[in-house]
Amino acid sequence: MDTESQEVMNNVWKNNKVASLATVRDGEPWVATVYYAESGTDFYCLITHGTKTIEHIRKNPSVSFSMDDKQPMTFVQGNGTAQELTDDQEIQKGKELLIAKIPEIEAFMQSPNFSIVRFSPKTL
Repeated sequence: MDTESQEVMNNVWKNNKVASLATVRDGEPWVATVYYAESGTDFYCLITHGTKTIEHIRKNPSVSFSMDDKQPMTFVQGNGTAQELTDDQEIQKGKELLIAKIPEIEAFMQSPNFSIVRFSPKTL
């Protein structure tokens, strides 16, 4: 990836807090809008229990994603894998990253009805 493309990608990641996360289960595609926080090239997001998104990820970890500035030339998209986190330290890391980036979700995170999911791009 050239330097200019890398810079655009980093700016989109850092300057936005919402991504479209696409999943599929049994041939049924689904796209959800999720808050995210980045750590290197991994992304942490908050997904409510009982939704199609978390059920799809539990059955099929393959995902696609898109983040953008609502302009045709400033976006990042790719595919990779998603994992519902179960390790307490990793969950705490995800929560801290999300709260640091999106302070307004801290109260919501007190509910036990959500999971922290990490998605890792394979291709961008």
